[in-house]
Amino acid sequence: MDDRDSVITSIGIRNGVFVLDSDIDRNRARVIDLRGKTVAPGLIESHTHFISLANRPEYHVAQWELASNIAKLLAILKARRDAGVPEGQFITAMGAGTPRIFSEAHLPTLEEIDSQWHPRRHPPGRRAH
Repeated sequence: MDDRDSVITSIGIRNGVFVLDSDIDRNRARVIDLRGKTVAPGLIESHTHFISLANRPEYHVAQWELASNIAKLLAILKARRDAGVPEGQFITAMGAGTPRIFSEAHLPTLEEIDSQWHPRRHPPGRRAH
């Protein structure tokens, strides 16, 4: 790609790297005739998560999307914690931001998640919020 949206009719590849047409040794090159078809090399994978590098400090769980219900999700989070997450540290996760991923049709509440590690006692007659 360039600022003029140029289209080229030939290109070379040497040692896995694209080279200019003028750098092709045509006596040694393997030529592939595309018969007028266009090639778009897979150089750009736009589904990248650069921000994830900062969002996943040390204690990440990628299996969030594998849970079909909240109980399974809590088991996945507990297994990650038991694998060595120090007290007070966060377990991070990405994806699965839709309530419909779980059979309960809602995302887990903070209380459901926290109950695995910090059971809360509430005075009689009071409910957790």
